[in-house]
Amino acid sequence: ENHIKGWKTHLASDRTSCSKASANQMRLMLHGCAYWIWWTLRAACPKRSQWRHAQFDTLRLHLVKLAATIV
Repeated sequence: ENHIKGWKTHLASDRTSCSKASANQMRLMLHGCAYWIWWTLRAACPKRSQWRHAQFDTLRLHLVKLAATIV
């Protein structure tokens, strides 16, 4: 249940505010892909790393902000 909570909360995948069902379905597919990417990235971290057990919003904020700062 924590994985579902993380998916809905940190990736905003429960937001289906478009008027068309196909747009909402596409949005959910994109959120599913984003979840898989963050999950894979987190699993690739060393076992003793603090990032291995970090929540997705923590990863997103630290890594995306770091990438934006470097660019």
